[in-house]
Amino acid sequence: MSGIGSPHCCVISNHTTGLKCRYTLDIFGVVSQAGHLARPRGRLVPSNSRCPAVGRYDDSETVWEQVRAQFGHHNGDPGHWNFSPDWFGDQQYNGWGRNTGRVVFEKHSSLNGLVQVTSHPASVSWTEEGEEWRVMRFNKMSRQSVTRVQCRDGTMLPMCLAAEYLKSVASVIAAMVGIRNLAAPSAQQRVLCIGLGGGSMPMFLRHYFKDMTIDAVEIDPIVVDAAREAMGFVDEHEVRVHVQDACDFVATCDSQYDMIYIDAFDGDDAIPQSLCDESFVSRISDILHPDHGCLIMNFHDNENVMPKAQLFHTRVASKGGRGYASFTTNCRIQNNVILCCSRSPVYATMKDEDAIRDLIGTEASRVGSRFPWRSNGRRATGNEWTLLTATSPL
Repeated sequence: MSGIGSPHCCVISNHTTGLKCRYTLDIFGVVSQAGHLARPRGRLVPSNSRCPAVGRYDDSETVWEQVRAQFGHHNGDPGHWNFSPDWFGDQQYNGWGRNTGRVVFEKHSSLNGLVQVTSHPASVSWTEEGEEWRVMRFNKMSRQSVTRVQCRDGTMLPMCLAAEYLKSVASVIAAMVGIRNLAAPSAQQRVLCIGLGGGSMPMFLRHYFKDMTIDAVEIDPIVVDAAREAMGFVDEHEVRVHVQDACDFVATCDSQYDMIYIDAFDGDDAIPQSLCDESFVSRISDILHPDHGCLIMNFHDNENVMPKAQLFHTRVASKGGRGYASFTTNCRIQNNVILCCSRSPVYATMKDEDAIRDLIGTEASRVGSRFPWRSNGRRATGNEWTLLTATSPL
């Protein structure tokens, strides 16, 4: 969860011919093909991509917002990266935070080693009662989760995502919600989260998407204890936690999910190999909705992502009988890579990879406009787009 990465994006999709529409970038943000500087959040601009959405929803940061951020402003985001010195800590992994923090939870796990949560003062308060940051670490090193909790009762601020890669994940989720609603509007959505961590993503999703019911699977009971006791995670009626091996859970699961999000790392800060085995991936494919299911997975950039992406695409996305697309996008600051394998009949109407990218960016921007940050379209699609394979399921 350290380092600075440049955005990159590639797609494995189902069409390769047709109208092209590319965009250029400059230091101030996205510039359209016509040469117009990107406008503030919420402006619909013309698009020649022929995608189902009307126009291209532009949510790029204004020049003024970018300048203010350079000088330390948070731009209305309680999890802005400018707050990271508050919580990053000065522990190992080149910690450059303001302090080590105060230990508020510490238990030994037979699965992940020492599970520890530290508390760090928040330099800026978001509520009248004030808040503090909570950071979950395995073996005093890797930062597994960061939350912002209220000092009054220790509950999490659900709109806050402090890790930059989670904002990229949320932007991709927003795009997938939008694309799904184009084909199946107003339908209840079932979500499976594999890996609970501190519980920030399930809480965030329930806060912004009231029609979601979420199952969170976590293999380590100590991590669940830490999330509940120290990270501000609150079990809700629509968020159910299952303390179980994810492989066992999906093997016996008789439910069907619209979205599966995998963000699971062990005590060595690596994805368990069992979560990338063909049998597990095939079972994930089985429990995804055949027409509009999607898989989203978080990788570190040093994990040889593309062979795994190809496996997930082959076993998950391309099983979508009415259209599919798979892509990766890099986080803007951290080096994480987000993989998305998506099924939707909407993709069958796309002319080429540019049209798919335009649609994903449009829906990420439109649906993500409710989030406390901007640039969801750019977070979801990155700066580069490379077609890997082109096959049609139709």
